[in-house]
Amino acid sequence: AGAGDRPEYWYNLGVLRSAKGDRAGAEEAYRKTLELNANDLDALNNLGLILLEKGEAEEAKTLFDKLSGLNPKSIDAKLNLAAACARTNDLERAVSLWKDVIRAEPGRQSVRLSLADALWKTNDLEGARYHYNQLVLINPASADAHNGLGLWHLEKSENAKAEARFRTAIQHRPQFA
Repeated sequence: AGAGDRPEYWYNLGVLRSAKGDRAGAEEAYRKTLELNANDLDALNNLGLILLEKGEAEEAKTLFDKLSGLNPKSIDAKLNLAAACARTNDLERAVSLWKDVIRAEPGRQSVRLSLADALWKTNDLEGARYHYNQLVLINPASADAHNGLGLWHLEKSENAKAEARFRTAIQHRPQFA
């Protein structure tokens, strides 16, 4: 068999093309890798990332779903699947995945923020408040968390508390003004 019959050849070609900025060529190479070995974890991941970047979240979600099934202990696979779920408006599944990650690694601030934001969007305001508050405890300078708590207080008509949180958010990130 020649080099073109080996999935490793195509995968490595995809990595090289990606490194050179040739996303279309990398996508083609990763697809060829998966034709030859449908369960190549790295090709599933890399192709999924390219598709997510291109805005093809449904196909990326399918790839990340398969990747997560093949590699259920992988935090990165869960995070990529959660991102694809969020982009396809499957917030319930994204929330579930982010909760799994937070249980395993409670200090992941960006994941906790994504979880809090998704809970807010799904109208679980108490759940969102909890995670925004946890973020403030982990990182008192988190402008996003203070902003989220400000929105929560505003929702509860606690205007003075909301204003204080919004001011704190602006203090930590002036762009919030």
